[in-house]
Amino acid sequence: MHTVQVGQERSFIFFMSYVLHSFLHSITRRRSFSQSKSLETKLNRCLSTSQLIFYGISHMIGAGIYVLTGHIIKDRVGSATNLSFLFSGLISIFTGLCYCEFSTLIPKAGSCYTYTYLMMGELPAFIVGWTMILDSIVSLASVSKGFSGAVNILCNDAVKNFTDKYLPLSKSSDVWESSADVLAFALLFTLFLITLTGANISMNINLVLSTIQLIFLSVIIIYCFVYGSHQNFVSDGGYLPFGFGSIFQGAGIAIFAYSGFECLANSAEETKNPRKSIPVALFVSLGIIILLYVLASSGLSFMVPRLQIDQKAPFIAAFSNRNLFALKWITGIATLLATGATKLAVFYVIPRMIYTMAEDGLIFKFLGKIDERSKIPIYAVLVGLFFSSLLAIFIKIQVLADITSMGIILSFITIGIDLIILRYIFDENNENTIDNSQKLPMRINTNSMICTRKFFKISLFSLIISIILTGVSILFILPISQITGIIFSAIFILLILTFTIIISLYEPTDVKDTFKTPLMPLTPIITICLNICLLMNLPGSTWLRFLVLTVIGLLIYFFYGIPNSHLSEKAEEKTELILLDNNNDEILKQE
Repeated sequence: MHTVQVGQERSFIFFMSYVLHSFLHSITRRRSFSQSKSLETKLNRCLSTSQLIFYGISHMIGAGIYVLTGHIIKDRVGSATNLSFLFSGLISIFTGLCYCEFSTLIPKAGSCYTYTYLMMGELPAFIVGWTMILDSIVSLASVSKGFSGAVNILCNDAVKNFTDKYLPLSKSSDVWESSADVLAFALLFTLFLITLTGANISMNINLVLSTIQLIFLSVIIIYCFVYGSHQNFVSDGGYLPFGFGSIFQGAGIAIFAYSGFECLANSAEETKNPRKSIPVALFVSLGIIILLYVLASSGLSFMVPRLQIDQKAPFIAAFSNRNLFALKWITGIATLLATGATKLAVFYVIPRMIYTMAEDGLIFKFLGKIDERSKIPIYAVLVGLFFSSLLAIFIKIQVLADITSMGIILSFITIGIDLIILRYIFDENNENTIDNSQKLPMRINTNSMICTRKFFKISLFSLIISIILTGVSILFILPISQITGIIFSAIFILLILTFTIIISLYEPTDVKDTFKTPLMPLTPIITICLNICLLMNLPGSTWLRFLVLTVIGLLIYFFYGIPNSHLSEKAEEKTELILLDNNNDEILKQE
């Protein structure tokens, strides 16, 4: 009897260990690195460097220039907003360097999701991909509502008054619109129809519209300086009315105006020569946008005194108040292009992300179906249209704005970590077996314990935790107790410097046939630091919505993604071998 009970206990323990091993193996399994480097794809490789440059420009240019600029100048920084845009542009360049290396090495759709699947495993990749999809859908809905608002400004709210009368929803709600936003839906449906023509045609349309947008914006900037005055530039508190520190606070807001360059990596699978075109397109488009943002913010400060800036439509109001009606309409059309037509680029991103995750089996596989004629993921496009339209028609823009940015910042942090793993830990020749005791190449001659892969992982993890705790000390402890906050901040900053020096002692591996990120490991570490600081500045409501939506995504992953993953069959074969080996060991012990 006792022998039977012991045998049952062993069987239960063995069964639980098998279940735990299978689960851990499932959430950490990784895509094949060698297969991901292949240029083979079901999509149509048709995009050129020039198309990608204008794709990047159209994705970044928008509300950041025509709305956000006025808010930062008036309430946050003053005329020194041009320095905030310059600083946040430099941050974007550091992040862009990380994206360049991966997009040239792994020419596949999916961007940060794909890279994380290769470097960290399935569960981290799913969280990143799911968040990026949600962020893109909400961003598209927000942009369409910005377009709707601009049209209503130009026509004195004629459309809004009509829908309030005939399509009312709610008169006193902080979430729901007072009436259905038909203009926002009309824009989304138009973008949907253009997207159906395929990547090549839709990108050519985007190129033409972006060119018009750049011409109009250049005219706006020139006439801001023509009709402006140096007195406006230094009025209402001078160049820095909020102090020197406001430059960095403004940069924390301005960084979101540059979001979009990272989506160039999403087009790698449809680019003729991704290893050449994507780095060129990324840095050219980013450089143009940095220049335009710095000049536009300077021009607005030059034309209008800080306290007189209209935050809803600063450039339109600036020309309207001076009775420059031709320039008012040019600015209005440019605003519509920025928040409307050129946002075809945003509509392009969503189905590519959904397609990639569906191809991997982590979300419903029918979403990965490619239309034979247009060579686009048709069901993924329809899903993007449905959910973005639902949000745009019924939800207020303030609520949508509260959800955005989480996915952008999370992907920026993750790409930095991915790059460190690629250049220091990952072994392409032994991608399925990780020996933590293996010694890594060092820049100094030493045989101590710090040479091992295990010590490097501990140092990297400690660095990330130190960055997070530094942010907690500065944002939450310092306002309560200045002395305690300074002490804790100083300790954690010292730890950041210590672990950065330790990681810098390792020699990065030389990955062939790819763009090489300079200043390793400082470039990804700076990217991680700056974006964690931005992440911790997001309001609690954004975190709450993010957690709720993440839980919904995890339910899909655990109940559908794990059993249907394209890696599940390989994982089952490996666990069966492990199970067979353990059974053989038990039999030998009994004999």
